[in-house]
Amino acid sequence: MRNLASGPLMAWLALAMPLWASQQSMPDTAAGQIVVTGERTPEEVVRDFVRGIAEEASGDQLARWEDPICPQVIGFLDEQNAYVEETITAVAVAVGAEAGAEGCYANLFVVVADNPGEVIQAMRLRQPALFRSINPPERRRLVESDSVARMWSMLVTRGSDGRPTQRQEFGSGGLGPAAGLGVPDTEYLFGVQPSRITLSTRVDLAANFILLDGNRIEGIDLNQLSGFVAMLALAQIDIDDPVRPERSILNLFHRSEDRPADLSDWDIAYLRALYASDNRPSATAQRGQMMRIMRETLIQETDQ
Repeated sequence: MRNLASGPLMAWLALAMPLWASQQSMPDTAAGQIVVTGERTPEEVVRDFVRGIAEEASGDQLARWEDPICPQVIGFLDEQNAYVEETITAVAVAVGAEAGAEGCYANLFVVVADNPGEVIQAMRLRQPALFRSINPPERRRLVESDSVARMWSMLVTRGSDGRPTQRQEFGSGGLGPAAGLGVPDTEYLFGVQPSRITLSTRVDLAANFILLDGNRIEGIDLNQLSGFVAMLALAQIDIDDPVRPERSILNLFHRSEDRPADLSDWDIAYLRALYASDNRPSATAQRGQMMRIMRETLIQETDQ
């Protein structure tokens, strides 16, 4: 899965669209540096935060990265591309995800384009397999969306202990598509013990794609933008509805007067909770764990 969307795709993207040259200067702060202010957190506010942004994957679970993350950014100037990549990597390590080694195959793609809908259409024609985790209506919404960020993920279902599923033909004695029955091959999972607490499978991120509308990000500081992208890169997040503006970088494009300077303590607490929680239960159970971890993290930040 690590080479599912490979270098040739990004090379084609680089040739297919003009460079979106940011007018913003490079920030002075180091990649991943977080300046936060804390406050004691009522339980209901943490609950609303987690429920408001956590997007469920198929199978009623929350997807996250289990394989090392290897970002590739295209569309800015070279040093700005590198800065965003470094920010994603730094935040990933800070919240408990694993970063890929130098020279790893990219599995997290950030593209800046003036015509993201056209780019997505071209990608669908060139490599339709990249969209196999989303249904046709979701693909249409991606193309037609007017959001500043359009994103989708490729997901992989594994056993709750991480083992891969196995493909098996329907029936016995070789019966299946080859026998003309018209029944597709099926993915099976062997050897995982059922539990009342956890499911037999989990859903992992295999690849992430984020397309930014270059016409909508002018005037945004690169430090803010890289934090915004890092948040989207590390979790499946619903960005349609704003969260309280003083609490999340996700509000970067919702209320310009309340743009945060960087990832907030709430953002970091959310990502840490996602990667520290057990990803084998249902989404409801995992969110409950995340709420507890977030409350503890935010209280510790306040007391320091």
